Amino acid sequence: MKTMRSGLLCASALASLVAFGATPVLAQDAEVSEIVVTGSRIARKDYVSESPIVTVGADQIAAVGMVTIENTLNQLPQFTPSNGSGTNTTNFVTTPGQAYANLRGLGPTRTLVLIDGRRVVAGNPNAVVDLNTVPTFLVDTVETITGGASAVYGSDAIAGVVNFKLKRNFEGLQVDAQFGATEQNDAGQLTASVGWGHNFDRGNIAAAVTYDKREGLTAADRDWSAVGYSILTTGLTPSGAATIPDGRFDPASNAGGAANLPSQAAMNAVFGAYGFAPGTVARGASLSFNADGSLFSTAPVNNYKGVQGPGFSAASYTFNSAAYRYLNLPLERWSLYATGRYDLTDAVEAYGTASYTTYDVSRQLGPASASDGAFPAPTSWSR
Repeated sequence: MKTMRSGLLCASALASLVAFGATPVLAQDAEVSEIVVTGSRIARKDYVSESPIVTVGADQIAAVGMVTIENTLNQLPQFTPSNGSGTNTTNFVTTPGQAYANLRGLGPTRTLVLIDGRRVVAGNPNAVVDLNTVPTFLVDTVETITGGASAVYGSDAIAGVVNFKLKRNFEGLQVDAQFGATEQNDAGQLTASVGWGHNFDRGNIAAAVTYDKREGLTAADRDWSAVGYSILTTGLTPSGAATIPDGRFDPASNAGGAANLPSQAAMNAVFGAYGFAPGTVARGASLSFNADGSLFSTAPVNNYKGVQGPGFSAASYTFNSAAYRYLNLPLERWSLYATGRYDLTDAVEAYGTASYTTYDVSRQLGPASASDGAFPAPTSWSR
């Protein structure tokens, strides 16, 4: 029994020795000849990458035919057209005409914009990149990553990263122009670009000048937007100013109160001419004007000749300010972009960029109402 135990111990020690001696051989087989560390996760195409990436090429951008790159990107499901963050916003914001990328609706400050994998200096108080400064003419591809980017780039990439890759070896002279309009033959868009590039030795320089012009389109130009509603889901309560263009006359609230009311006889005479029986409209009723200059009462409603239908009521008659708002803001823009690079060695590259962009954007809201104005009563109301 004692001899058997010793034999087992020796065999165990021998097996351990053999296993230990084999370890260096395995390590040599797994030796790595080169390790490359990169600061970009946008190295693989689309679904081959660890994170979801969508790549849009220059041909696809040109086929869309949009003047602004933000309108092109907003057609992708990853992007959220946010109110107040585009060249088409109708709000009066502090950065008019600028356009931002907004991935997954988390806001432009959580979407990182890169050009050739490098950060771009923001030129506004919001510390976000204006997409108008991106040279669309020189763009080769646009890569969008929507997951895991914050681990590499920080909190400003929580929503994701948009990387504009420019044409690396652009050579020669190229002139492009395109024009488009809606099916109603309005809201025309024109873009024209001239680009030049030259390869030399171990480097390349390129420059592009672009002119964009977009015509405006108001809400009145489309039936579905001609009247604004404060409750879109039900189509009720048209929004707008509190008074109609010709004013509202409320005799009971004017100076003098009841002493300033027209007589009932005068009220009967006015509305009698419209076919209403005497006493139908009380002398203290609130009155407004129809488009033809005739009067109508609001409570109860009598002789109202305005728009009829759900959501419209003479008792809450309002001015339709929505017709004056823009659906498509008029835009005119000039942009210049120049870039150059030179390979100092196979591993070291010197580069530089310069850009200049100027644009004009027009916006307007509906006219304000003069709700507290006073005007003389018609002579026919005199007692």
